[in-house]
Amino acid sequence: MRVVISAGSNINPLVNIPKAIEKITSELQILKISKFYETSAIDASGKEIHDSKFINFAILIETELDPISLKFDILRGIEKSLGRIRSDDKYIPRPIDLDVIYYGDLVIDEDNICIPDPHAIDFAHIAIPVNDIVSEYIHPITGQTMNEIASKFDKELKVIDI
Repeated sequence: MRVVISAGSNINPLVNIPKAIEKITSELQILKISKFYETSAIDASGKEIHDSKFINFAILIETELDPISLKFDILRGIEKSLGRIRSDDKYIPRPIDLDVIYYGDLVIDEDNICIPDPHAIDFAHIAIPVNDIVSEYIHPITGQTMNEIASKFDKELKVIDI
């Protein structure tokens, strides 16, 4: 199955992102990685916090793992190994954040997992990197291509070399 993962870091991103990619490579088959974008962090209301920067990117993988195993065993395990501590405040800084955005054309809406990730159509820091790697992918709920979704964001994101 082809799966799109959104990733980001705002704690030592130049160190943690390469480590995360190395760990993902050891566990999963990476097909593509997007450009790396510097973005402002957001708060619970979706408002940008300009003094806190993230580096965001997206990864296309191929896996035989089911979505639950991928998310909770592999991705959460990588986050934990890089020092991520989960709390009730999901907007706190983190060394790495790994989220399943798309899992093929699968649609799941359960307490512990929602695919496609609802934020894929709401935020430039997710949509633009995802568009880099799967621009013609058709969102299984909206019917829009990723290119259509990403084009609604009128701001350009700063590309960073990693």
